[in-house]
Amino acid sequence: MNRFVIADSTLCIGCHTCEAACSETHRQHGLQSMPRLRVMLNEKESAPQLCHHCEDAPCAVVCPVNAITPR
Repeated sequence: MNRFVIADSTLCIGCHTCEAACSETHRQHGLQSMPRLRVMLNEKESAPQLCHHCEDAPCAVVCPVNAITPR
């Protein structure tokens, strides 16, 4: 069963590291290397919009501010 991933927009710094980790993980598994999530930016905050498909959530592992957590 896939775990859900929670993103805290108050912590996200909009660095896009999660997108890169998502893309690289899928590429290594022979899948299309497009990230399955996007960091959405506006004038007040940034937040990753998540896909909830990965068991190990590489996006959460690489987040430098722990804005993404698997649940």
